[in-house]
Amino acid sequence: MNRLISIATLLFASVNATAQHCGAELLHWGFETDRAIYDAVWVCTGDTLKQEYSETHGMLTQIDGYWITCQEITENAWQWYMHYKVDTSMMPVTGITPDEAEQFCHILKLSDSYVWQIPTLQQWLFAFKGGLESEGYRYSGSNRSNLVGWTRENSGGKLHAGAQLIPNELRIYDMTGNVAEMVRDGNNIIYVGGSFLDNATVNPEASPTPPPEARGLRIVMPEAIWFDIYGKRILNH
Repeated sequence: MNRLISIATLLFASVNATAQHCGAELLHWGFETDRAIYDAVWVCTGDTLKQEYSETHGMLTQIDGYWITCQEITENAWQWYMHYKVDTSMMPVTGITPDEAEQFCHILKLSDSYVWQIPTLQQWLFAFKGGLESEGYRYSGSNRSNLVGWTRENSGGKLHAGAQLIPNELRIYDMTGNVAEMVRDGNNIIYVGGSFLDNATVNPEASPTPPPEARGLRIVMPEAIWFDIYGKRILNH
């Protein structure tokens, strides 16, 4: 089964401080199950890795970045890839261990040949703040936590399905609240963003260690991308 979905260019902008017009494109990619397509968005760091001239495309610039899933991994995705079972639940998967998360990423790699990973703390925080598109909000996407996240004040003490509230500047959902998300901080695994059991926090790193039913995951895939001088992504050069 082909679980890759097509790439769509949604936005063009200037991305680096040297005023070279490269692509801060909002690119969508991802994987799918029997029920749902799971989008990932490419987060541009703005760092130029190299430049190269192509007879076909002219001067090209390679920009650093990574894909991150727009939603937290759901029970539907977890059961489909981990156990080859159909699960209709779109609730975030909870209670998984770091080893199980690594296994999930490995199975995705075997399926689609792309290397998905548990995010680093730095990758997660950059996406939480809106990346290069950041508007400087207190929470991930708004100054009002109840618009972007399920926390103690609005969750009713219950977990919620993803993508019901508004996304942040990068079109990423639920980085504030719902489930606290697993990230790598050096050699350690920590949980960030707070959960539906916690008060909203403007410092997502300061989340208390959540109980298993409030621990979740989203994943990343590092990839630098080539762009031409017009900000168009170049797949082959």
